Amino acid sequence: MAFMSGRDIVSMQGAAWHIHAFDTDVDAALELIEETAVTHSALTTADQIEILSAEALDITQTVKIHGIDADGNKASETMALDGTTPVLSVNTYQYFDYAKMSAEATGAVTIQEEGDTDIVIIPIGSVRTNNVQHFNGEYASYITGFSGGIKDATGGVNYELRVYPSAADCIDPTDGFEVVERINVDKAVTSPVNVSKTFDPPIRVEPGSWICVYGIGSDVNANGFASITGFDYGD
Repeated sequence: MAFMSGRDIVSMQGAAWHIHAFDTDVDAALELIEETAVTHSALTTADQIEILSAEALDITQTVKIHGIDADGNKASETMALDGTTPVLSVNTYQYFDYAKMSAEATGAVTIQEEGDTDIVIIPIGSVRTNNVQHFNGEYASYITGFSGGIKDATGGVNYELRVYPSAADCIDPTDGFEVVERINVDKAVTSPVNVSKTFDPPIRVEPGSWICVYGIGSDVNANGFASITGFDYGD
């Protein structure tokens, strides 16, 4: 069985999305499921975004960033790396969703708020940020599937599919959410194992929301993975 992290998404009306990540560090406290090396911090205020590499020779790659702009709408842009020199986005973003590079960089690539506050780092060997979250901006979302699993018996993981009706709660995710579904995977089961759930009809999520998967491990450094699927559509 292959374990992959990433997402397939086109940010436009009627777009379908599939978001997945493999997290080798699910600890005994609820946390956003994300690739361990790319821990994500939310923007604390609307701001432009900078990108830069730890390696001066990284000047041929581009980074496409996706997020929600200052007007609450989906926005994206492609930025060219200029080595260790910060490159500033054209758009101002309220929320950063994800980023994908055109090719692997030699150095780790930092995505940060203007003024050096880190949002996320794309590690060496990766070409994207990997966290199981989706900001829907001006569109309603329809969740069609949710899955969670473990790679081995290091630890079980309990997953929560969460909907935050106000995307602003991503700054302090401890409240303001609804758990719309849970998946519990015990480490005693034969691993690897994946539990999938489908929603028919899909779960409708209002515009301006944040959809994500949180998990808690039965043991430190449980090896978990999760995904969500759905589509956005303007009513």
